[in-house]
Amino acid sequence: MKNPAFKNGLILGLCLIVYTLLIYLVSPAFFLAGLGMTSSLISILIYILFMVKTGNEVKKANNGYASFSEVFIPIFICALIGGTIAIFFNYILNTVIDPDLPNFLKETMISNFENASWIPDEAKEEAITQMEDDQSFEPSLGNSVYGFLMGSVVGLVISLIIAAIIKKEHPNDILA
Repeated sequence: MKNPAFKNGLILGLCLIVYTLLIYLVSPAFFLAGLGMTSSLISILIYILFMVKTGNEVKKANNGYASFSEVFIPIFICALIGGTIAIFFNYILNTVIDPDLPNFLKETMISNFENASWIPDEAKEEAITQMEDDQSFEPSLGNSVYGFLMGSVVGLVISLIIAAIIKKEHPNDILA
């Protein structure tokens, strides 16, 4: 496969699946706050790694030069493909592989809140009530689409930044 956006997007998606499976197999509780924040940052770093790789491959294919749009579009496509694969896998994980996972995560989060001595009791009760009513833990097409849209916005911003850094205008284009 010669197209770096599609190639790296597929590899990115597979890496995210492997990473998610590793977290799941070690302890699903790692998906939650604290450790969940760390795992999210690692996921973002994996995205950035493949997005930079895509931009560099596009620039290399153009003899070391590439305009902003020449690198931005493949970088963003890479992120969209990888993100779509990851969201699809997360949906499968939460509905087919382990349909009890969303409930486990919700109950673990509530339990963590109940045991948090630094939170005042009134605030704790209100937060727990909100968590019990929260439907965002439930896997659904709507939640998946929302996740895709939010991920696309983040991917767009990161793609813009990476493209601005990687681009290298050809000297002949600058003078024209």
